[in-house]
Amino acid sequence: MITLYTEEEFTNSKSRSLLPLRCKYCKQVFYRPKNVIQKVLVNQPHKTLDFCSRKCSRIKSIEVVCTTCNKNFLKQPCNIVKDKHNFCSRSCAGIYNNAHKTKGTSRSKLEKWIEEQLTLLYPSLEVHYNKTDAINGELDIYIPSLKLAFELNGIFHYEPIYGEQQLKKNTQE
Repeated sequence: MITLYTEEEFTNSKSRSLLPLRCKYCKQVFYRPKNVIQKVLVNQPHKTLDFCSRKCSRIKSIEVVCTTCNKNFLKQPCNIVKDKHNFCSRSCAGIYNNAHKTKGTSRSKLEKWIEEQLTLLYPSLEVHYNKTDAINGELDIYIPSLKLAFELNGIFHYEPIYGEQQLKKNTQE
């Protein structure tokens, strides 16, 4: 729901007063009574007031821009409402989510230790860690001058630490 009213206007308006909203598809301003907005906000959080009409809510797909690569692609309106960000592929979603992690670490202890050791033993050697410049895919460790790459897999690639489904998924990649 894209609101065009202030909190003060909402508080001071009467139950049946019409308040302005913006349609997520056609960007037109439309109005809904305060009591309807309150019902959606309080009692029915699964419902939304994102579209001005049934016609706009039934549009098959809308062109959006990928948050990661800025590529234009089509997405269904119901999925636009659900997601804060738009991704053209699982790969773009993964790249964005890994770059914007809020917990955990993107590198294993072993990767960090190897980086520390290589830096100590070979200070003049150019080594890339978790970069995508060599093969357009992420490599854990890449040494361009030797054309040598390392991909380190943890135990979750071999044992069902996170369940059988996740193990099958990891072994397919």
